[in-house]
Amino acid sequence: MWGGNPGWQREIAFWNVGAATIVFLTLRLHDARLATAVVSGCVVLFFLLGTNHLFAFIANPKAVFHWPPLVLNYVGLLFGVSVLIRQRAR
Repeated sequence: MWGGNPGWQREIAFWNVGAATIVFLTLRLHDARLATAVVSGCVVLFFLLGTNHLFAFIANPKAVFHWPPLVLNYVGLLFGVSVLIRQRAR
């Protein structure tokens, strides 16, 4: 399909480590406003990435490697939305 591209794949991995570090360090601050901003950003990313994998799978149903990130991103989306709803209810 895409072939190997170590530079591009490494860049994505670096981005993921950086994003996870930002999320972790921000949540450790125990500041509800910052946490809400980080969760909101993650919800947008989960939606966009999950939807990208959904469209890629629809375009090529044989590309089953899209299923795990599709499911994981939508699980993250649902979890993030539930966190934001509970936060708003407080």
